[in-house]
Amino acid sequence: IELGEKLKDKDILVIRSKNVITKEIIDKACEGNTLKLIIRSGVGLDNIDVEYANKKGIRVLNTPNASTRSVAELTIGQIITLSRFINISNLTMRDGQWNKSKYVGTEIHGKTLGIIGLGRIGKTVAQMAHNLGMKVIYYDILGEMKTYKEYTYCTFEEVLKNADFLTIH
Repeated sequence: IELGEKLKDKDILVIRSKNVITKEIIDKACEGNTLKLIIRSGVGLDNIDVEYANKKGIRVLNTPNASTRSVAELTIGQIITLSRFINISNLTMRDGQWNKSKYVGTEIHGKTLGIIGLGRIGKTVAQMAHNLGMKVIYYDILGEMKTYKEYTYCTFEEVLKNADFLTIH
C-alpha cells in the first residue's frame, strides 16, 4: 500500500519479479488517476493482478524476450557441466582430491538433446545445441514446427526415450 501511495502521481510503473502489484496497491495508485501502464521487466505476469489493473484502465505489459538468450545459455552451460562433471570435480578438488579417472565425462557433440517445449527459449537452446553438434529432438504441445527442419519432432515418450540430455521449457 505504501507503494500505491507513491504511485499516485506516476504514469508508468516498471517492476521486476520481486514486486507484487495487488488490488490494494492498484486502488491506492488509482487515487491519483494518472497510472496508465505497468511493465514487468521479464517474462511472467503472475506478480501483478492483471485483470484488476485492466478493469481500472491500466495496461499491463511484459518483456518476454528479455531473458531468452540468458536462460538458453544457462541451459547449455548446465548440459556441459553435467556431461563433464564440472561441479563435483570442482568440489572434490577443493577438498584436495584428484579424481581424474572417476569423472571422465563425455562430449556433447553427437549426443541427442531432447527439448520439451519449442517456444522462444526452447528454440534458442535448440539452435545453440545444434551449433555445438548435438542432434535435437523435440516435443511441443502445438505439434511439429515445419520451419525447423534441422530438428526432429517426436512424441513426448520418444523424446524421453531417445534423449541423452533433456530440457523442459
